[in-house]
Amino acid sequence: MKFAANLKRLRKAAKLSQEGLALACGWSGQSRVGNYESGLREPELDEIPTIARALGVQVGELFGEAPSHSQPVRLDPLIVRRVATALSERYKSDGGYSLADKAEEFVRAYELWVGMSDAYDEPEIFNLVIRHADLSPQGASGNERGSQDAAPAGAVTEGIRPSRKRNA
Repeated sequence: MKFAANLKRLRKAAKLSQEGLALACGWSGQSRVGNYESGLREPELDEIPTIARALGVQVGELFGEAPSHSQPVRLDPLIVRRVATALSERYKSDGGYSLADKAEEFVRAYELWVGMSDAYDEPEIFNLVIRHADLSPQGASGNERGSQDAAPAGAVTEGIRPSRKRNA
């Protein structure tokens, strides 16, 4: 498999848009990534490790080698900071966020950030999603779900007016 096809496959597996990958690499716009994926252009040698780090893969994987699980995954410090800030905001009224107590929520929030193509452009939308998302591994328990008329667990409800029920 060629570099272009591997890059596209790995980018999609990482749930990144072309623009998201470009921003994670420190580039503006998505055209460079688009050109690499279409085969119109090949990356400079010094750009390859940057792309691999942004995707959380080893350089060899960009060229079709099987992944080696001996190397730890490197998290993006910017995303870690923004996720931590959003979770701290979410738990402010409960005395704050504790990574030791809610590590799984951090992981899910991090994955959510990586999957949101507009999270870099509009972090306030991400903060709103984190405030209302069900980040627990099993979802909300029965008594947290509320009545049948309540929004599903994880649904964003802030700023949304309740629907009016018509008498039938």
